[in-house]
Amino acid sequence: MKKLVISFVGIFGVLGICFAALQSPAQSQAAAQPKEQSLNSIAAIVNNDIITQSTLNKQLGIAKHQFQLQNKPLPPNAQLQKQVLNQLIDEKLILQIAANNNIDISNSQLNTAIANIAAQNHMSLDQLKQQVISQGINYSDYQRQIRKQLLMNATERNAVGSTIQVTDREINAAMKKAAPQMENIPEYHLQAMLVPVPSGPTPEQLQAAEAKAESIIKQLHEGNSFSTISLTETFADQPIQGGDMGWKQLTQLPPAIAAQVAGAVSGSIVGPVQTPNGYYIVEVIAARTLNATHNIKLTHLRTIILKQGETETGNEIKAKLEKIREKIIKGTPFAKAAAHYSEDSATAQKGGDLGWVAGNEVPPKVARAMEKLSKGQISQPINTEDGWQLIQVEGYKFVNNSNAHLKAQIRQMIYVQKFETAVKNWVQTLRTQAYIKIMN
Repeated sequence: MKKLVISFVGIFGVLGICFAALQSPAQSQAAAQPKEQSLNSIAAIVNNDIITQSTLNKQLGIAKHQFQLQNKPLPPNAQLQKQVLNQLIDEKLILQIAANNNIDISNSQLNTAIANIAAQNHMSLDQLKQQVISQGINYSDYQRQIRKQLLMNATERNAVGSTIQVTDREINAAMKKAAPQMENIPEYHLQAMLVPVPSGPTPEQLQAAEAKAESIIKQLHEGNSFSTISLTETFADQPIQGGDMGWKQLTQLPPAIAAQVAGAVSGSIVGPVQTPNGYYIVEVIAARTLNATHNIKLTHLRTIILKQGETETGNEIKAKLEKIREKIIKGTPFAKAAAHYSEDSATAQKGGDLGWVAGNEVPPKVARAMEKLSKGQISQPINTEDGWQLIQVEGYKFVNNSNAHLKAQIRQMIYVQKFETAVKNWVQTLRTQAYIKIMN
């Protein structure tokens, strides 16, 4: 069955997070237990909120169903329940911060996100809905889950997004490492598991974690399944975190892991690799080589822009442009018409010449229009934020921007790595400041 791909992309903003808004443990303990609620039906108390046993059971059922869909063996029930409950606790803490800071997700944002999910999976919205239902998920529950995920993502961005900085030095160092492989980039299909260590581990804790990782590697070399070990092993009362990482380039991996994965062949076991979070064990499922060349399409564009005055309607401006378009079609050069009619002084004096532009450098409506035009063709009037426009395509060309493309990828990769670490540390801080009581 096809697995739905969910991806959220947003603009990182700044919003003050008031940790003091969470009550002290003593206050929370007094307020957290509703009198009407039977303690037998409560799985955990998180500050002023509760996680009911029915909620835990429902999420546990969903998790088991996902394992079945992916044909993966189920971990022991107690271990899986603990993982699910910890996830629910983290979610509850993040959602409390969202409520305290009046962070919300509009229906428009939700609809856009679901439309993007459908597009990423090459589906219409109706097909997406049927796919969700076919996986045994109520569509209203699915919408609520997406809204909750969007809300959590927005809260995480507001909490730590502005603290993340990617320096030119970091980008240049990664670029230098990637430069020798620009023509043919190795890519590795990996799965990994982490033997975690607590924040600020003692030497004894580090030694124990490394020994555990070495023991796991020995089991792997003896023929034990990577997936089975990642589901059944535990360490320091924490579950081993593991799973399929998909295809990764070296620049998409933490440097310590990338250094050991580089050049590895299919079937290799890499590790233990020490990181701030613990010791990683990585299996190389497969390896391949990609051509790193990246071309971008540029369009030589001219434009005529008319601004809409306070007393004019959009239809009146559109009619003016249609008349100008007729004159151009009958023989008036576009550049001459732009110099005479265009109300954008910066481009009018150049005959409306915008030069060579990429699709992301012009308004979306203009980008869509120019993609449909052949050399020499003129668009119909386009209503944009800059005014009503006519455009003419004077030519197309493709240029190699592999270096700029790689640089952008590396910047995003470094940012994501730092962001994920910052979120993990932030959630751990929330946990230390919160009142959390697991009932059984």
